[in-house]
Amino acid sequence: RINMSELEKSRNANVFTYEGVEYVDTSARNETMRLFLSQDFFDNIQENLINQLFSKLSGKKFLNITNQSVTLPDIIKIDFNLTNICIHNFSLNKNFTLMDLLDERAIFGVQDFEGQFHADYQYISDPPVFADIGVFSTSINNITSVIDFSTFFDGMFQARINNVTLEMDPFKLTFDGVSDMSDVTARFITFIGNIIRNRLVSINKYLGADNISDMLNTLIAQIPDEIDVPGSDIAIVGGVSDAIHIKKFDYIEIPMDLALQNNSRVMNTSNNVNFAEHEFQGFQIELYLSDYFFRSVIQSFYSPGMKLISTDLPFTTTTLQVLLLGRMSKYGWSGKQPCKMDVLITGDMPESYITEDEGIHITSQLALDLKCKKNEDDDEFSQVFTILTKRIKFTGKIDITGEFVIKIYVEDFNLNIDKIIDSQIGDIDPSKFFKLIIDLFEGTLKTVLNLFFANGFNLQWLLKLLKIDFIGFEK
Repeated sequence: RINMSELEKSRNANVFTYEGVEYVDTSARNETMRLFLSQDFFDNIQENLINQLFSKLSGKKFLNITNQSVTLPDIIKIDFNLTNICIHNFSLNKNFTLMDLLDERAIFGVQDFEGQFHADYQYISDPPVFADIGVFSTSINNITSVIDFSTFFDGMFQARINNVTLEMDPFKLTFDGVSDMSDVTARFITFIGNIIRNRLVSINKYLGADNISDMLNTLIAQIPDEIDVPGSDIAIVGGVSDAIHIKKFDYIEIPMDLALQNNSRVMNTSNNVNFAEHEFQGFQIELYLSDYFFRSVIQSFYSPGMKLISTDLPFTTTTLQVLLLGRMSKYGWSGKQPCKMDVLITGDMPESYITEDEGIHITSQLALDLKCKKNEDDDEFSQVFTILTKRIKFTGKIDITGEFVIKIYVEDFNLNIDKIIDSQIGDIDPSKFFKLIIDLFEGTLKTVLNLFFANGFNLQWLLKLLKIDFIGFEK
């Protein structure tokens, strides 16, 4: 049995030594990504997101809380609904910096935050002592909060609160209802709310920064390092892997060891490659991704025979009739009929690696299903044959456009044919394939893949999914 406390352990190298012997620590992972957020990014968030967000949301009804209950056992039960909840006139002091980056610490603050909430309400008690229906409103006045914090890593990411201040004016609730209980209810809830407000305002005085840090780190410790993706065997594993580095007035550097894991086929390879030191380039956001992260994505989503793409081909049965020496007509295909190809990934798990000079390399086995219509009146395409390749290496690159569209380009590969299967035009020996037909399929496949990736993966879809139409990704 190895006593871990006696080990000279290197988390970054994924190797620990004990009595001069090195052991691979498969539970440890190096960084798989590194994120830089600049001071300009936080200033941009404050100027172009938060202030505009408040303006766009003002007056919009965005939430309903219905069929809820509050119960005092053996005494009373109150059923209530809050509908048409909306906010008005939310604002912040624009001259107060939201996030100040200092040396290995940061100050997050809001000043003079204020606004109003409005909602329609109704409630009824059981036994039926109280009941009311009307309009509820409340105001938030002059909330100012400053949190001075830093981070460290002691086997787990932790935060250190250096100082907390909170100022908040007393608030008042209004219930404009049909019942005489409206005023009583408003006074009671305002009284309770201001007791809570007084405790919050005094939180630093009563608890102190150290106790607040302990409470915060207790909450951080509850964040699981493996989160299941609903409806799948896939989980997101990892988290922040080391202390966050903060450079004064410049950037926050966040190291992470996030990866995907498919619980039905666990990826148990150790991530034993260190991230190189990257000098901050001055962009608002910079994200570096590792080989290991890409491999974890492939490992999680790959299944043998999965279809990559199905596409129409730029040639017809007439071309195949010539290249296959008359076999197409012999087995029932007319000339000038359209063809299509299904590209499937098959065989063992695809492999990927990245080099700075040559870009991304993916090695995989493909199955190319060739199908053509036999006659003009056919609705369906009929199987011609399937080209089963050996493992072939694709070389490509990734580009991100100004509209935040991720594009992948396949630059080179060799169509190394293993065998022809499921042939409906007789046995075919791939070694006797004319180079012309190999070049045809090779060029077609490269074109097809690049057409498939041509539109890229537009990250704006996330905003559309969330029905957010007032912000966008740029640069």
